[in-house]
Amino acid sequence: MKMIRKNISLISMFSILFTIQLVSCQKKQKINESQVVTTKIEAFNILNNNHDYLHDMLNADKEKGLIAFRNFKSAILKGNNTELTPIVNSLNRIKKYEEEGENIKRLDELVDYYQSGLSIQIESIFKGYGVKRIVPNDSALIIYNKLSLKN
Repeated sequence: MKMIRKNISLISMFSILFTIQLVSCQKKQKINESQVVTTKIEAFNILNNNHDYLHDMLNADKEKGLIAFRNFKSAILKGNNTELTPIVNSLNRIKKYEEEGENIKRLDELVDYYQSGLSIQIESIFKGYGVKRIVPNDSALIIYNKLSLKN
């Protein structure tokens, strides 16, 4: 009788472990091209529309620079765009604006290069659809959606 109970306990334990394994290994949701492109275009536009704040942070008096810093940070965080994670991390390294001149310069350099990189990535996606011209930022999503529907 003890042997039967022990076997049932082992079977129950293996069943529970199998179920846990099965649930934890379920396929993660795949990201499609449209989601990737949309995220990149939105990230680029957020940076492009708020880039002047960076120059205000570097060149303005402390009060105007602090306002620019708050506006820039708010715009970046409001978008909740995963493509902007390095920018968010850089912003989070700035603890007190007035004392962070070097980190502000690093943030500006990061944004400059990151925005350029996004631009190249977006342009390359359009090249993959046969678009030879540079697509304006404000209509990139509309044009992409039309192209992707055709294919």
